[in-house]
Amino acid sequence: MMMLKNENVVKNILNLLLALIPISFIAGNLFINLNIIVLILFAFFNFKSQIFKYKFSVIDKLILFFFFYILINGILNNYLNFNYPHVENLVLKKTILFIRFLFLYFVIKFSVKENLINYKTFFASAAVCAVFVSLDVIVQYSFGKDIFGFEGSTRRMGGPFGDEYIAGAYIQKFFIFALFFLIFFLKIKNQINFNLFIFILISVISLGIIFAGNRMPFLIFILTVFAIFIFEKQFRKFFVISFIIGSIIFLNIFNSNPQFKMHYSIFKNYSYQIVLFFNDRLIGNEIKSSNVYFQNNNIYVKEFETGFQTWGLNKYFGGGIKSFYWNCNNIKDKLKILFDYDDISCNIHPHNYYIEILAILGIVGMFIYLLIITKILYLAIKKIYFNGDLSGKQKYIIPFFILFMVEIFPLKTTGSFFTTGNATFIFLILSFLVSLLEYKENNNE
Repeated sequence: MMMLKNENVVKNILNLLLALIPISFIAGNLFINLNIIVLILFAFFNFKSQIFKYKFSVIDKLILFFFFYILINGILNNYLNFNYPHVENLVLKKTILFIRFLFLYFVIKFSVKENLINYKTFFASAAVCAVFVSLDVIVQYSFGKDIFGFEGSTRRMGGPFGDEYIAGAYIQKFFIFALFFLIFFLKIKNQINFNLFIFILISVISLGIIFAGNRMPFLIFILTVFAIFIFEKQFRKFFVISFIIGSIIFLNIFNSNPQFKMHYSIFKNYSYQIVLFFNDRLIGNEIKSSNVYFQNNNIYVKEFETGFQTWGLNKYFGGGIKSFYWNCNNIKDKLKILFDYDDISCNIHPHNYYIEILAILGIVGMFIYLLIITKILYLAIKKIYFNGDLSGKQKYIIPFFILFMVEIFPLKTTGSFFTTGNATFIFLILSFLVSLLEYKENNNE
């Protein structure tokens, strides 16, 4: 491969690879991995050690330490603690592979610092993908099949994801870029036309995420809209409109579709029980089979408690990446007594980032993780509320900050923190946010 000497060509390819990330999420984990690996290799091939030749911030050092701890933790757990004879060196292999997200973080941070990012291209890609998935879900709900021929279920629509019902989660993660694309890049001078664009966009997104039937992403979508209302004054006048549109759509489907109604009624009860469970955990009440959330067969609470019980096997250092399923199986007899249920099936993760980090990395890993997110939240709030109006590239802080906040919200069900899709999204958002928070400081050095 010849060295690309034309800086514009390098910059354009780098931005193309970034813009492909929202598309690769639709295509699947294989394409996500290929996308980020090519992005990392391309950046290192063209910039080499320059990527690390700047003064590391406190957050950089914390993230480096976090990954260093994950690596040491994986090595020790793989050889001293993890014992599953059918998968050789599983923890070590998965740990080493996870290090790619550290390189992704520094590649994006370097790109922001060196003004290589074309934000318009990235926002446009994410916006188009979010709208596309929403429209595809609407088509699937309305006609029984989406444009690819995939059929939905009676209460959930997968859209372009087929029988993997994650369309709602996808829309929730990327729709914010569509809204902010209108503010940052689409110069519509006529206020009536601008309002019409917003109205249509909000309607399409709301329909898409409601029809998708993913309950937690729908709740996080509402929290995201509320956060936009708080942090972005240009959208405040649309908040009431958004709420009315969403409410009308939701209530109409809720009252006309029995499966949908049952789906969300159960979610309401489960959500209340989850709050009860975490309250009992926080104040130290006894967790026992007679508690209401176990009696009602709340699968999410069972997975959360399974996570806590698995963490108990190694409270300080955890079991290492990819160890959860196997360690959980070692305490099945204890879980059967606790849940008063003979058929205990261990999942591959406990469906909550915080519980999973405790089980995988222990108290030490959780402490480092909390230091990172606390430092980021402190810098972001300070920048947004106490440093005056955000100008220049720092205006892009808001959408990334909102996504970061909803992603780390502790009382939600989640996928695994350590899987390709979730880790890519987390470190993508985190790296952009940290880079933009430090942008002015870095350029003054």
